[in-house]
Amino acid sequence: MDRREKSMMYRQLLLIALVLISSVTPSVAGEMIQVRTPYSTYANAYVAGPENAAAAVLVIPDIWGIGKPVEQWVDRLGAIGLRAMVIDLYDGRMVTSPAMAGEVYGTIDPVWIEQNLKGALAYLDKHFGNIVLMGWGEGARQAVRLVKSDAAGVKKVSAVAIYNDDRASAGDLIRNISLPVLDVSTPHSLVDPFRPAKAGDLESTWKATEGFLSKRLN
Repeated sequence: MDRREKSMMYRQLLLIALVLISSVTPSVAGEMIQVRTPYSTYANAYVAGPENAAAAVLVIPDIWGIGKPVEQWVDRLGAIGLRAMVIDLYDGRMVTSPAMAGEVYGTIDPVWIEQNLKGALAYLDKHFGNIVLMGWGEGARQAVRLVKSDAAGVKKVSAVAIYNDDRASAGDLIRNISLPVLDVSTPHSLVDPFRPAKAGDLESTWKATEGFLSKRLN
């Protein structure tokens, strides 16, 4: 068998191996689902990770809502074997500028934000025994408020991860939380779609997050 034939055979074997691996590896591709709220309305949520995961993470977005940076973070959580969900607080609306993000967020009734988050937590409560709350900027503040509420599923929350930046911080709200807290601050938001995060900040934050989760969920 000459070199060319060996190369072709190697490629065929590699292709077969990839097909076999993909057939037995759980899918972690993200998808949109609907979550029922306590008001019997429905909110959209982006989820990723195996449905039979040992634990779940509820991600609460910042004022920009669900965008690519947030979806990529959820996908990353799903890829390490967690069931990750981010709730859409904007009912499908997409912001196109930082100014618009602030205006849209400011027009949402806080009660609706609370009910959407309670609906997402209740959904995870039915399927998972261990839940971590994770919030960015304003979402971090919402995460702290949620863990202090009487929402269904709060008792299953084992930890909280919050991410602060130069625009928003929830550091002043975590003093009275008895749960383990990962409190990360970066110069700029890592999920701002209009201002891409620095690779170094993103990777160092992910490393800290992964280490925190591995201690709390394993």
